[in-house]
Amino acid sequence: MKHNYKPSVHFLISLSLAGVLFLSSCGKEGNKPVARVGGRTITVDEFKNAFSRGKSDEVLEKSTLQEKLDFLDNMIQKELEIVSAYQKGMQNDADVVDKVKIHEEKLIVQQLIEHEIIDKNISESELRNDYKNMGRHLQVMEIILEYPPNPKERENSIIPQKLKLLEQEIQKGVPFNKLAEKYSMETRADLKGVAKTYKWSVFNSQDSVYITAFSMKKGEISRPIKTAKGIKVIQLVDDKDVSQPAYEDEKDKIKRDIVQLRGRELEQKYYEWLDGLQKKYGTTEVEENIKTFINVVSDSSDVTKNAKEARDLENLFTKEQIGLELIRFNDGGSITVKQLFEEISRYPSRRRPLLGSEKELKNFLTTQIRKYVLIAEAKAQHMEKNKIVKEQLKTYTESVMQSKIVKMEVDDKIEVNEEKKKEYFEQHRDEFMLPEKREVQEILISDEKVAQDVVRRAKAGENFDKLAEKYNERNYTKKKMGNRGYIQRSMPNIGDPAFELKAKQVAGPIKNGKKWSVIKVLDIRPAVPRSYEEAEGFIDSKFRREVKDERTKEWMDELKKNIDVTIFQNRLDNTYAELREED
Repeated sequence: MKHNYKPSVHFLISLSLAGVLFLSSCGKEGNKPVARVGGRTITVDEFKNAFSRGKSDEVLEKSTLQEKLDFLDNMIQKELEIVSAYQKGMQNDADVVDKVKIHEEKLIVQQLIEHEIIDKNISESELRNDYKNMGRHLQVMEIILEYPPNPKERENSIIPQKLKLLEQEIQKGVPFNKLAEKYSMETRADLKGVAKTYKWSVFNSQDSVYITAFSMKKGEISRPIKTAKGIKVIQLVDDKDVSQPAYEDEKDKIKRDIVQLRGRELEQKYYEWLDGLQKKYGTTEVEENIKTFINVVSDSSDVTKNAKEARDLENLFTKEQIGLELIRFNDGGSITVKQLFEEISRYPSRRRPLLGSEKELKNFLTTQIRKYVLIAEAKAQHMEKNKIVKEQLKTYTESVMQSKIVKMEVDDKIEVNEEKKKEYFEQHRDEFMLPEKREVQEILISDEKVAQDVVRRAKAGENFDKLAEKYNERNYTKKKMGNRGYIQRSMPNIGDPAFELKAKQVAGPIKNGKKWSVIKVLDIRPAVPRSYEEAEGFIDSKFRREVKDERTKEWMDELKKNIDVTIFQNRLDNTYAELREED
């Protein structure tokens, strides 16, 4: 059975590198705890990795101890939930075990492909060479000799003659910048004879000009380099070393970029390797059982067509039929009808495959064969013992346990019924009002001075409609004399100023993007109470959130009484001290 699964060129990236941990370490200090929760610790590095996300160095440097304590409290809550989950034996819960098993299979396959395809085709020397070149910024002067755009004109091109003259003048020692001013076909005259900065990246590592430049010595002039557009001759003017993160911190990013660059080549190697795996494990279709499967589902076409009813489809089979082998492998493994339905049940309903015909069934079996041999090979190579797999599986297991314990201790213990919601509504009527609105007329103007003049004239009593007709630049309100209709305070730019005015009052100019607004309040529609029916959606969301927050706090208080929590406040306060020292 030939595999027909064709992923995109990014397949190997997503499969092999998606789970790699990109965590930097700050040495011994970074491994010290900022908090202990039961037998677990939150280290300085773990806190900084989480707290730093999305923040600039300036923000981190100015962060207060209280801000750090508030953030740490959320991390401690997560640890308390995980400790509680372990105490209740959640790691042995059947649902948790099933999810962890599925995730482990995904992780070991990722690691197998990383080992067999990525690591065997991207050498350590290639990674180190890219890293080394990334630490260099070159100043390069170029002489560009472009081919004529018309292929026929290339036959009569004067480039060969120019090259010959250029080489003669280079041999005479004429300064390269002078030659560039004379010979280069650079479109911008001000760039002729001016050095450009060359920065190395994986994506230009196949560019002949960059390859040449990064192999040259300072002051050296290259031989003519052929490019898609013509010929280049370059001189290396300067070669500066620049600081960059440590190799181990950059290695995985460089590897990802190489995978992306060489995606098609690696994808081809993947399929060749996969074909070899399928031969190794052998694949035998049990035609008799496949026909039985098709006969059962074809007799119930209405059920078969409903992809959401996978369980109903499984119930069409007898106990004996459920155990039938559809595919057999040389290692003694198989794919049974039951296993097929277990796999189908994991698909989202909208993507659940239909298996009403032999073609549909065999197409789906193809994906299951590929999955089987990959998992079997990963286990044969003991990928479950890989350090990255172990770390990621532990993190995933605890996240599943955490979700489970939160549902059990919070979600399942809160009560939100109609009576309670109505009671909450009566106690918080002011929070469910239909907000005040104001009808606003606006004149949008590009020139601030013109806008100031329009404000002066409007306040002096000049007709606002006529001013809007003459000066308003907002296209969709031109025919409405600038009327924006009824707006709320949240309307960007003009909302707050409009709500400071009384009816018929004018304000402006108000900065509005690159233009200026002059506004007039035409009418005020005050806030009015909503009925329970009108506000029910808002009530349910707000009340449920408050009840959940109350139950969470109650639970956390219970946990803190039974689980020791220690915060190393001085150590927490000193995080990012290195940023202050740099100043």
